[in-house]
Amino acid sequence: MAIERELAWIDLAEAITWLLILFTIELVVLLQDHKVADGILFRTINGSKFILYSLLWCAIGYWIFRGHYMFAWDELVWIVGFIVIEVNTVERHKNIFSMRTI
Repeated sequence: MAIERELAWIDLAEAITWLLILFTIELVVLLQDHKVADGILFRTINGSKFILYSLLWCAIGYWIFRGHYMFAWDELVWIVGFIVIEVNTVERHKNIFSMRTI
């Protein structure tokens, strides 16, 4: 029963982490829409994303430790997908910044 409880907690932590990542991405897009492309809030949000993605990498390690390789693979695919989204927002950030300097 203890293992099931651990699995439930890690699953809950994962879900909350993903929701927080979605929130930070939405916040970055909102800031970019208002032509905010830098500043302490922008840097804090990006720093928090590093921490959130690190938590997900720890979850992958946990799934591998428990022998749930399919869960680890699923998590990896989601992380890669979200990294693609992050790259897109970085490109958008560069475009906004270059438009501000013109």
